[in-house]
Amino acid sequence: GVSRFVDSKKMYYDPYLESIKPIIGDNFTLYETVLNKSAYRETGIFNISSSLQKFLEPAYRKRALRGLQSEPLEYIKNSITETYGYEVVSSEVLENIFYKFKIHYLLYRILFSAGKFKAIFLNQNGFPKGLIYAAKKGKIPVIELQHADVIEFNVVWHYGTQPKRPNDIIFSDYFLTYSDFWNLQNNIPAECIEIGTAIHNIREYHVEDSSVAVIFTKEHEEDLNSLTLELAALYPDMKYKYKLHPAQYDAIQEYVDLFSGHSNIEVVPVDKSISDLIADTQSFIVIYSSVIFELLQAKKHVYIYKRQNFWFFRRFFSVTNTIQFDSPEEFYNKFINYGKSDNSLAFNFYKPLKLDTLQLLLKAFKKTNN
Repeated sequence: GVSRFVDSKKMYYDPYLESIKPIIGDNFTLYETVLNKSAYRETGIFNISSSLQKFLEPAYRKRALRGLQSEPLEYIKNSITETYGYEVVSSEVLENIFYKFKIHYLLYRILFSAGKFKAIFLNQNGFPKGLIYAAKKGKIPVIELQHADVIEFNVVWHYGTQPKRPNDIIFSDYFLTYSDFWNLQNNIPAECIEIGTAIHNIREYHVEDSSVAVIFTKEHEEDLNSLTLELAALYPDMKYKYKLHPAQYDAIQEYVDLFSGHSNIEVVPVDKSISDLIADTQSFIVIYSSVIFELLQAKKHVYIYKRQNFWFFRRFFSVTNTIQFDSPEEFYNKFINYGKSDNSLAFNFYKPLKLDTLQLLLKAFKKTNN
Protein backbone atom coordinates (compact mmCIF):
# COMPACT_ATOMS: atom_id res chain seq x y z
CA GLY A 1 0.00 0.00 0.00
CA VAL A 2 0.99 3.61 -0.63
CA SER A 3 -1.20 5.67 1.69
CA ARG A 4 -0.07 9.19 0.90
CA PHE A 5 -3.35 10.85 -0.04
CA VAL A 6 -5.34 12.66 2.66
CA ASP A 7 -9.12 12.79 3.05
CA SER A 8 -11.29 15.48 4.66
CA LYS A 9 -10.82 13.79 8.04
CA LYS A 10 -7.00 14.03 7.69
CA MET A 11 -6.76 10.27 7.29
CA TYR A 12 -4.10 8.93 4.95
CA TYR A 13 -5.26 6.39 2.39
CA ASP A 14 -4.25 4.56 -0.78
CA PRO A 15 -6.63 5.52 -3.63
CA TYR A 16 -5.63 2.45 -5.65
CA LEU A 17 -6.73 0.18 -2.82
CA GLU A 18 -9.96 2.12 -2.47
CA SER A 19 -10.72 1.70 -6.18
CA ILE A 20 -10.54 -2.12 -6.07
CA LYS A 21 -12.19 -2.67 -2.67
CA PRO A 22 -15.63 -3.20 -4.27
CA ILE A 23 -14.19 -6.49 -5.57
CA ILE A 24 -11.84 -7.62 -2.81
CA GLY A 25 -13.89 -6.27 0.13
CA ASP A 26 -12.02 -6.70 3.41
CA ASN A 27 -10.36 -9.93 2.31
CA PHE A 28 -6.85 -8.50 2.01
CA THR A 29 -3.66 -7.88 3.96
CA LEU A 30 -2.26 -4.37 3.57
CA TYR A 31 1.51 -3.99 3.70
CA GLU A 32 1.91 -0.25 4.17
CA THR A 33 5.04 1.40 2.74
CA VAL A 34 4.27 4.98 3.76
CA LEU A 35 5.30 5.37 7.40
CA ASN A 36 4.91 7.79 10.30
CA LYS A 37 1.64 9.45 9.32
CA SER A 38 -0.71 10.75 12.01
CA ALA A 39 -3.69 8.57 11.07
CA TYR A 40 -4.49 5.91 8.47
CA ARG A 41 -7.80 4.89 6.97
CA GLU A 42 -6.75 1.23 6.83
CA THR A 43 -4.80 -0.84 9.34
CA GLY A 44 -2.08 -3.15 8.12
CA ILE A 45 1.49 -4.35 8.44
CA PHE A 46 3.96 -1.50 8.29
CA ASN A 47 7.14 -1.66 6.23
CA ILE A 48 9.97 -3.11 8.33
CA SER A 49 12.57 -3.59 5.59
CA SER A 50 14.80 -0.74 6.83
CA SER A 51 14.78 -2.14 10.36
CA LEU A 52 15.53 -5.61 9.05
CA GLN A 53 18.37 -4.25 6.97
CA LYS A 54 19.98 -2.56 9.99
CA PHE A 55 19.49 -5.64 12.14
CA LEU A 56 21.19 -7.97 9.68
CA GLU A 57 24.16 -5.76 8.84
CA PRO A 58 27.05 -6.25 8.49
CA ALA A 59 27.01 -10.06 8.58
CA TYR A 60 24.21 -10.59 6.09
CA ARG A 61 25.45 -7.88 3.75
CA LYS A 62 28.72 -9.72 3.23
CA ARG A 63 26.85 -12.93 2.53
CA ALA A 64 24.33 -11.25 0.23
CA LEU A 65 27.03 -9.63 -1.89
CA ARG A 66 29.12 -12.77 -2.12
CA GLY A 67 29.69 -13.65 -5.76
CA LEU A 68 28.57 -10.24 -7.01
CA GLN A 69 31.26 -9.31 -9.54
CA SER A 70 32.39 -5.81 -10.42
CA GLU A 71 32.28 -6.35 -14.19
CA PRO A 72 28.45 -6.59 -14.45
CA LEU A 73 28.09 -3.55 -12.18
CA GLU A 74 30.40 -1.53 -14.42
CA TYR A 75 28.44 -2.66 -17.48
CA ILE A 76 25.15 -1.58 -15.90
CA LYS A 77 26.61 1.74 -14.76
CA ASN A 78 28.07 2.49 -18.20
CA SER A 79 24.86 1.49 -19.98
CA ILE A 80 22.79 3.84 -17.81
CA THR A 81 25.33 6.62 -18.33
CA GLU A 82 25.17 6.11 -22.08
CA THR A 83 21.36 6.18 -22.02
CA TYR A 84 21.01 9.37 -19.96
CA GLY A 85 24.13 11.19 -21.07
CA TYR A 86 25.62 11.58 -17.58
CA GLU A 87 26.57 9.37 -14.65
CA VAL A 88 23.40 8.48 -12.77
CA VAL A 89 24.72 5.86 -10.32
CA SER A 90 28.04 4.59 -9.02
CA SER A 91 29.08 0.97 -8.54
CA GLU A 92 28.67 1.46 -4.78
CA VAL A 93 25.07 2.59 -5.25
CA LEU A 94 24.38 -0.45 -7.43
CA GLU A 95 25.86 -2.70 -4.74
CA ASN A 96 23.50 -1.16 -2.20
CA ILE A 97 20.52 -1.59 -4.53
CA PHE A 98 21.36 -5.27 -4.92
CA TYR A 99 21.71 -5.68 -1.15
CA LYS A 100 18.31 -4.05 -0.57
CA PHE A 101 16.85 -6.38 -3.17
CA LYS A 102 18.15 -9.36 -1.19
CA ILE A 103 16.73 -7.95 2.05
CA HIS A 104 13.33 -7.33 0.46
CA TYR A 105 13.30 -10.79 -1.08
CA LEU A 106 14.02 -12.36 2.33
CA LEU A 107 11.35 -10.26 4.05
CA TYR A 108 8.60 -10.96 1.54
CA ARG A 109 9.36 -14.68 1.39
CA ILE A 110 8.75 -14.77 5.15
CA LEU A 111 5.55 -12.71 4.86
CA PHE A 112 4.14 -14.73 1.98
CA SER A 113 4.81 -17.99 3.82
CA ALA A 114 2.62 -16.79 6.70
CA GLY A 115 -0.68 -17.11 4.84
CA LYS A 116 -2.61 -18.02 1.73
CA PHE A 117 -2.66 -15.35 -0.96
CA LYS A 118 -4.60 -15.35 -4.20
CA ALA A 119 -2.63 -12.47 -5.72
CA ILE A 120 -0.31 -9.62 -4.85
CA PHE A 121 -1.34 -6.09 -5.85
CA LEU A 122 1.19 -3.27 -6.09
CA ASN A 123 1.27 0.22 -7.57
CA GLN A 124 4.84 1.45 -7.24
CA ASN A 125 6.08 1.65 -10.82
CA GLY A 126 7.84 -1.70 -10.82
CA PHE A 127 10.41 -0.76 -8.18
CA PRO A 128 9.83 -3.49 -5.53
CA LYS A 129 11.79 -6.19 -7.34
CA GLY A 130 12.39 -8.15 -4.14
CA LEU A 131 8.64 -8.41 -3.57
CA ILE A 132 7.97 -9.49 -7.15
CA TYR A 133 10.75 -12.09 -7.10
CA ALA A 134 9.53 -13.52 -3.77
CA ALA A 135 5.97 -13.78 -5.12
CA LYS A 136 7.16 -15.55 -8.26
CA LYS A 137 9.14 -18.04 -6.17
CA GLY A 138 5.97 -18.67 -4.17
CA LYS A 139 3.91 -18.99 -7.37
CA ILE A 140 1.68 -16.06 -6.41
CA PRO A 141 0.52 -13.89 -9.34
CA VAL A 142 1.66 -10.26 -9.17
CA ILE A 143 -0.78 -7.66 -10.47
CA GLU A 144 0.60 -4.17 -10.91
CA LEU A 145 -1.74 -1.21 -11.13
CA GLN A 146 -0.31 1.52 -13.33
CA HIS A 147 1.04 4.40 -11.30
CA ALA A 148 1.62 7.71 -13.09
CA ASP A 149 3.06 7.67 -16.59
CA VAL A 150 5.18 5.03 -18.27
CA ILE A 151 8.09 6.63 -20.07
CA GLU A 152 11.39 5.55 -21.54
CA PHE A 153 13.30 7.88 -19.21
CA ASN A 154 12.32 5.92 -16.10
CA VAL A 155 15.02 3.29 -15.59
CA VAL A 156 12.45 0.82 -14.20
CA TRP A 157 10.60 0.94 -17.51
CA HIS A 158 13.57 1.19 -19.83
CA TYR A 159 13.51 -2.17 -21.58
CA GLY A 160 14.44 -0.85 -25.00
CA THR A 161 12.65 -1.64 -28.22
CA GLN A 162 13.60 -5.30 -28.57
CA PRO A 163 10.97 -8.07 -28.27
CA LYS A 164 9.89 -8.81 -24.70
CA ARG A 165 11.97 -11.37 -22.81
CA PRO A 166 10.05 -11.78 -19.54
CA ASN A 167 12.26 -14.63 -18.31
CA ASP A 168 15.20 -12.21 -18.13
CA ILE A 169 13.33 -9.51 -16.19
CA ILE A 170 11.86 -9.48 -12.69
CA PHE A 171 8.52 -7.92 -13.45
CA SER A 172 4.85 -8.21 -12.53
CA ASP A 173 2.81 -10.91 -14.28
CA TYR A 174 -0.01 -8.52 -15.13
CA PHE A 175 0.13 -4.79 -15.74
CA LEU A 176 -3.25 -3.06 -15.48
CA THR A 177 -3.23 0.15 -17.50
CA TYR A 178 -5.30 3.32 -17.47
CA SER A 179 -5.84 2.72 -21.20
CA ASP A 180 -4.21 0.83 -24.06
CA PHE A 181 -2.33 4.01 -24.97
CA TRP A 182 0.35 3.20 -22.39
CA ASN A 183 1.20 -0.37 -23.36
CA LEU A 184 1.09 0.40 -27.10
CA GLN A 185 3.69 3.12 -26.56
CA ASN A 186 6.14 1.05 -24.49
CA ASN A 187 7.90 -2.31 -24.32
CA ILE A 188 6.33 -3.67 -21.11
CA PRO A 189 7.39 -7.25 -20.21
CA ALA A 190 4.04 -8.28 -18.73
CA GLU A 191 0.54 -9.16 -19.88
CA CYS A 192 -1.04 -5.74 -20.23
CA ILE A 193 -4.75 -5.36 -19.56
CA GLU A 194 -6.69 -2.13 -19.94
CA ILE A 195 -8.65 -1.63 -16.73
CA GLY A 196 -9.12 2.15 -16.64
CA THR A 197 -9.04 4.29 -13.51
CA ALA A 198 -11.29 5.70 -10.80
CA ILE A 199 -8.55 7.99 -9.53
CA HIS A 200 -7.82 10.29 -12.45
CA ASN A 201 -9.94 12.84 -14.21
CA ILE A 202 -11.31 11.53 -17.52
CA ARG A 203 -13.74 14.35 -18.32
CA GLU A 204 -13.38 17.53 -20.30
CA TYR A 205 -13.72 20.66 -18.16
CA HIS A 206 -13.73 24.20 -19.49
CA VAL A 207 -13.74 26.82 -16.73
CA GLU A 208 -13.93 30.59 -17.02
CA ASP A 209 -11.13 31.13 -14.54
CA SER A 210 -8.21 33.56 -14.64
CA SER A 211 -6.08 31.92 -11.94
CA VAL A 212 -3.08 29.69 -12.62
CA ALA A 213 -2.25 26.44 -10.83
CA VAL A 214 1.39 25.46 -10.35
CA ILE A 215 1.89 21.68 -10.22
CA PHE A 216 4.67 20.98 -7.72
CA THR A 217 7.14 18.11 -7.88
CA LYS A 218 9.95 17.78 -5.33
CA GLU A 219 12.76 17.51 -7.87
CA HIS A 220 11.60 20.80 -9.41
CA GLU A 221 11.10 22.61 -6.11
CA GLU A 222 13.76 25.31 -6.45
CA ASP A 223 12.70 26.33 -9.95
CA LEU A 224 8.97 26.27 -9.22
CA ASN A 225 9.28 28.14 -5.91
CA SER A 226 11.35 30.88 -7.55
CA LEU A 227 9.02 31.13 -10.54
CA THR A 228 5.88 31.36 -8.39
CA LEU A 229 7.38 34.06 -6.17
CA GLU A 230 8.52 36.05 -9.21
CA LEU A 231 5.14 35.79 -10.91
CA ALA A 232 3.32 36.83 -7.74
CA ALA A 233 5.54 39.90 -7.37
CA LEU A 234 5.51 40.91 -11.05
CA TYR A 235 1.79 40.37 -11.63
CA PRO A 236 0.00 40.93 -8.30
CA ASP A 237 -3.45 41.02 -9.91
CA MET A 238 -3.18 37.35 -10.86
CA LYS A 239 -3.99 34.49 -8.50
CA TYR A 240 -1.75 31.42 -8.19
CA LYS A 241 -2.68 28.00 -6.76
CA TYR A 242 0.32 26.00 -5.59
CA LYS A 243 -0.51 22.30 -5.67
CA LEU A 244 1.85 20.06 -3.69
CA HIS A 245 2.75 16.50 -4.57
CA PRO A 246 1.29 13.99 -2.05
CA ALA A 247 4.82 13.21 -0.81
CA GLN A 248 5.05 16.81 0.47
CA TYR A 249 1.69 17.00 2.23
CA ASP A 250 3.26 16.76 5.68
CA ALA A 251 5.39 19.81 4.88
CA ILE A 252 2.51 22.04 3.74
CA GLN A 253 3.16 24.62 6.47
CA GLU A 254 6.66 25.22 5.09
CA TYR A 255 5.15 26.29 1.77
CA VAL A 256 2.43 28.35 3.44
CA ASP A 257 5.20 30.20 5.29
CA LEU A 258 7.32 30.55 2.14
CA PHE A 259 4.51 32.27 0.23
CA SER A 260 3.00 34.15 3.19
CA GLY A 261 4.24 37.50 1.88
CA HIS A 262 2.01 37.21 -1.20
CA SER A 263 -1.74 37.26 -0.75
CA ASN A 264 -2.21 36.14 -4.36
CA ILE A 265 -0.60 32.71 -3.74
CA GLU A 266 -2.76 29.96 -2.28
CA VAL A 267 -1.19 26.68 -1.20
CA VAL A 268 -3.89 24.20 -2.16
CA PRO A 269 -5.25 22.24 0.85
CA VAL A 270 -4.05 18.64 0.97
CA ASP A 271 -7.57 17.20 0.77
CA LYS A 272 -8.19 18.93 -2.57
CA SER A 273 -7.29 16.50 -5.33
CA ILE A 274 -5.98 17.13 -8.83
CA SER A 275 -9.47 16.28 -10.13
CA ASP A 276 -10.94 18.95 -7.84
CA LEU A 277 -8.39 21.45 -9.13
CA ILE A 278 -9.14 20.55 -12.74
CA ALA A 279 -12.83 21.23 -12.09
CA ASP A 280 -12.24 24.86 -11.08
CA THR A 281 -9.03 25.90 -12.87
CA GLN A 282 -8.26 26.37 -16.56
CA SER A 283 -4.53 27.15 -16.71
CA PHE A 284 -1.63 25.14 -15.29
CA ILE A 285 2.14 25.53 -15.01
CA VAL A 286 4.28 22.39 -14.86
CA ILE A 287 7.83 21.30 -15.59
CA TYR A 288 7.21 17.58 -15.88
CA SER A 289 4.54 15.52 -14.15
CA SER A 290 2.11 12.79 -15.15
CA VAL A 291 -0.60 15.31 -14.24
CA ILE A 292 0.03 16.80 -17.70
CA PHE A 293 -1.87 13.89 -19.24
CA GLU A 294 -4.93 14.54 -17.08
CA LEU A 295 -4.80 18.21 -18.02
CA LEU A 296 -4.66 17.46 -21.72
CA GLN A 297 -7.56 15.02 -21.49
CA ALA A 298 -9.55 17.73 -19.69
CA LYS A 299 -8.51 20.21 -22.44
CA LYS A 300 -6.75 22.58 -20.08
CA HIS A 301 -4.16 25.20 -20.99
CA VAL A 302 -0.80 23.67 -20.08
CA TYR A 303 2.27 25.92 -19.74
CA ILE A 304 5.51 23.96 -19.64
CA TYR A 305 8.39 25.71 -17.87
CA LYS A 306 11.59 24.91 -19.77
CA ARG A 307 13.68 23.69 -16.87
CA GLN A 308 15.38 20.42 -15.89
CA ASN A 309 13.61 17.42 -17.43
CA PHE A 310 10.78 19.29 -19.18
CA TRP A 311 11.87 17.59 -22.41
CA PHE A 312 10.59 14.25 -21.06
CA PHE A 313 7.30 15.40 -22.55
CA ARG A 314 8.81 16.02 -25.98
CA ARG A 315 6.51 13.54 -27.76
CA PHE A 316 3.64 15.95 -27.08
CA PHE A 317 5.30 19.32 -27.68
CA SER A 318 3.28 19.71 -30.85
CA VAL A 319 -0.03 19.52 -28.98
CA THR A 320 -1.82 22.85 -29.40
CA ASN A 321 -2.88 23.16 -25.77
CA THR A 322 0.71 23.04 -24.46
CA ILE A 323 2.81 26.19 -24.44
CA GLN A 324 6.50 26.34 -23.52
CA PHE A 325 8.03 29.34 -21.77
CA ASP A 326 11.42 30.27 -20.37
CA SER A 327 10.78 33.20 -18.00
CA PRO A 328 8.01 34.82 -15.92
CA GLU A 329 7.67 37.58 -18.51
CA GLU A 330 7.33 35.12 -21.38
CA PHE A 331 4.70 33.18 -19.44
CA TYR A 332 2.63 36.28 -18.76
CA ASN A 333 2.82 37.43 -22.37
CA LYS A 334 1.68 34.01 -23.61
CA PHE A 335 -0.98 33.77 -20.91
CA ILE A 336 -2.70 37.07 -21.73
CA ASN A 337 -2.42 36.44 -25.46
CA TYR A 338 -3.57 32.83 -25.37
CA GLY A 339 -5.60 32.06 -28.47
CA LYS A 340 -8.45 29.66 -28.90
CA SER A 341 -7.72 26.06 -27.88
CA ASP A 342 -7.95 23.30 -30.44
CA ASN A 343 -10.94 21.50 -28.94
CA SER A 344 -10.93 18.95 -31.74
CA LEU A 345 -8.01 17.22 -30.03
CA ALA A 346 -9.13 14.11 -28.20
CA PHE A 347 -7.00 12.02 -25.86
CA ASN A 348 -7.62 8.67 -24.23
CA PHE A 349 -4.83 8.54 -21.69
CA TYR A 350 -7.43 7.52 -19.08
CA LYS A 351 -10.62 5.50 -19.38
CA PRO A 352 -13.31 4.67 -16.79
CA LEU A 353 -12.51 1.88 -14.36
CA LYS A 354 -13.71 -1.57 -15.49
CA LEU A 355 -13.92 -3.64 -12.31
CA ASP A 356 -15.53 -6.54 -14.16
CA THR A 357 -12.28 -7.00 -16.09
CA LEU A 358 -10.35 -7.29 -12.83
CA GLN A 359 -12.96 -9.63 -11.37
CA LEU A 360 -12.58 -12.03 -14.30
CA LEU A 361 -8.81 -12.00 -13.84
CA LEU A 362 -9.02 -12.78 -10.11
CA LYS A 363 -11.44 -15.67 -10.67
CA ALA A 364 -8.69 -17.47 -12.58
CA PHE A 365 -6.38 -17.53 -9.56
CA LYS A 366 -6.31 -19.96 -6.67
CA LYS A 367 -4.99 -19.23 -3.22
CA THR A 368 -1.40 -20.38 -2.74
CA ASN A 369 -0.14 -21.77 0.54
CA ASN A 370 3.57 -21.06 0.81
